[in-house]
Amino acid sequence: MKPILASIAALLLCAAASTASADTKTIKIATAAPEGTTWLKEIRLAAEQVKQRTEGRVELKYYPGSVMGNDAAVLRKIKLGQLQGGMLTSSDLATVYNDAPIYCLPFLFDNWAQVDKVRAQVDPLLAKGFDAHGMHMLAASNIEAHYRVDPDLFSPRADYLLRVAGLSMRDAGIQDGDLLAVHRTAEARSGQIVVARLSGLSGDEVTVKRLKRRGRDVLLVAENPDFEPIVVDPRRTAFAIEGVAVGIVRRNSGW
Repeated sequence: MKPILASIAALLLCAAASTASADTKTIKIATAAPEGTTWLKEIRLAAEQVKQRTEGRVELKYYPGSVMGNDAAVLRKIKLGQLQGGMLTSSDLATVYNDAPIYCLPFLFDNWAQVDKVRAQVDPLLAKGFDAHGMHMLAASNIEAHYRVDPDLFSPRADYLLRVAGLSMRDAGIQDGDLLAVHRTAEARSGQIVVARLSGLSGDEVTVKRLKRRGRDVLLVAENPDFEPIVVDPRRTAFAIEGVAVGIVRRNSGW
């Protein structure tokens, strides 16, 4: 089996699965997605289907919430054979295949049909490139756009930009439509502005709020008096920090 690599939000499988027994192959997969989220539920369902269709000969074991480290650490563990799978961003995939960050280049499209046309031509080229480097790409996920940003603008570095919707952080200078520069991390100090993921009955919700702690509870506090704090009991609600805010990028609408 070749390793399977995917850009941004898909799977990567390595050549050698660990053997749990003479009749079972266990494939260990690391992901940044936190436990309890819709994404984890979906891939766990897929794992059950794989197990059923292989009559128990193949099992997928997931390590959620970045417990295996960042992308570079996951790649290193895959190369060492400690993991057989992961989800990696294009910047770290470049260490495997130089053209992996091709979607980080600036593109100008008039509509989504043009995006689909380019993806239909470029994705197979990426897959072929990974094959040539001993990997196989499952998929590349959709993202809104890529922006060229000087890495020295933000400290720590910005791993991605998140478009803000709403005015809950207005008084912190974060406006509706801003691009929030986010440093990917699962840890944050009280008082920092974070990107948090909550899982509820209606599915996952990603929110930008100021993090505060009160005993065992986590408070996600808005910077706008019109919005009440979100009180989270991590023992009852699937909750994960996906990153900390390190700056904003705002479109200039003119003078």
